[in-house]
Amino acid sequence: MSIQRRRTPSEFQKAVLQAVADLGANAYGLQVWQLVTLRLGRELPMAQVYLALHRQAKRGFLTKTETRSPITRTRRVVLFALTDDGRAML
Repeated sequence: MSIQRRRTPSEFQKAVLQAVADLGANAYGLQVWQLVTLRLGRELPMAQVYLALHRQAKRGFLTKTETRSPITRTRRVVLFALTDDGRAML
């Protein structure tokens, strides 16, 4: 028997995708975490959001780009943007 992957995103997954959509093409983990925590009304481990971002990118719902921090210009950050497939999940 084969295991089918979940086609409908969970409330948390939708919140992550929606946060990236609302933040635009330069969304990074801390911003997404803050918005998801606010929208869901509960404190979430930051690692949970980062893991979700990387999983959604691996599934093709987000793109990720490594660059220098727009704030400090010295640290490297990963910026996320919604793909057409990600937009369709919303």
